[in-house]
Amino acid sequence: MKDKELDVWVDRFKATINKEKDFLGKKLSKASDTEIYIQAIYLGYLDASRTFAGQDKVNKDQNAVKEIANSMKRYFDGLCNDFDSMFYDVCQKLCDNYKMKFGQAQKIINMACKYLFCVADDEIKDRFDKCHMPLDGIMLEWIHRNIKDDNNKYLKKASTWSKLDEGKDNTTCTYRYYKRYVEKYCEDNGKTPLQLDFENWVAMTQILAAEDYIKTFTKDELKQNKHITMLKIKSRDL
Repeated sequence: MKDKELDVWVDRFKATINKEKDFLGKKLSKASDTEIYIQAIYLGYLDASRTFAGQDKVNKDQNAVKEIANSMKRYFDGLCNDFDSMFYDVCQKLCDNYKMKFGQAQKIINMACKYLFCVADDEIKDRFDKCHMPLDGIMLEWIHRNIKDDNNKYLKKASTWSKLDEGKDNTTCTYRYYKRYVEKYCEDNGKTPLQLDFENWVAMTQILAAEDYIKTFTKDELKQNKHITMLKIKSRDL
């Protein structure tokens, strides 16, 4: 995954996490130790933490997290080439050890991969081509508006990302269902799932914020303020 335009989006993302000085000060390479993976997993947990009320927390010093970190390290070190098998295995470990839903687990691991990409050396950047898109409310909305199924209909949107089931490729509103169509979209457009996330998460957030802003106006106010209605994307999106 080498793309100058992508570098711009990665830099913008890094600017939003610059408070994580310790993590961003490290480089991911084949010589990296397990600690950088543990930090990335913990950052991924922080992104999903609001959905963990009353559940066990993922602490950086837990043995299960170290085991997961080592599995991820093996893949990015090139010791195994099947990202999907590694991904589903570590997600299951999170679910089993911390009683979380698959939707929560995928967010943690996928975001960990996104963080690791930000500090990865060029020699291992290609290892990220097989990574998945982190699914949350923002990207599920983007998928719903931009990706169509085999019947040329926009994909249905799951109500809650944190409760996503792993499911199957043809089971509507499951993780594998979205993954299947995201990968097809990527093949058709010459991108990778992680690249799509970098490029569209911030923009989709801004679109949703603009739409929420529009909803605060009455019809008469909108008629009197044409500059506001210019923010409207499509009627089907509101």
